[in-house]
Amino acid sequence: MIADPQIARAFETTWPAAEYAQAGGFLVGRGQGGGGRVSSARALRPDWDAADIPRAEAIQRGWGEPPLFRVADGDRALAQALAARGFRHG
Repeated sequence: MIADPQIARAFETTWPAAEYAQAGGFLVGRGQGGGGRVSSARALRPDWDAADIPRAEAIQRGWGEPPLFRVADGDRALAQALAARGFRHG
């Protein structure tokens, strides 16, 4: 994930996802081939709920896109929760 908040905001403003949906504490982007950043789900706040991960996955699958998550630097809890579901860093 982009560490500099200003750069991250610039990307979100100038290259947004085609559509967004919220799954509890996650914002899910529909990329439609626009790349991994816009096609990913990301935590909106640090107190996300693990039960929302499958909800985000279902939204992505419903759009015909593979489940993909962006993990903020230092968010070990999310990285571990995703690893437990079979996701890998890449």
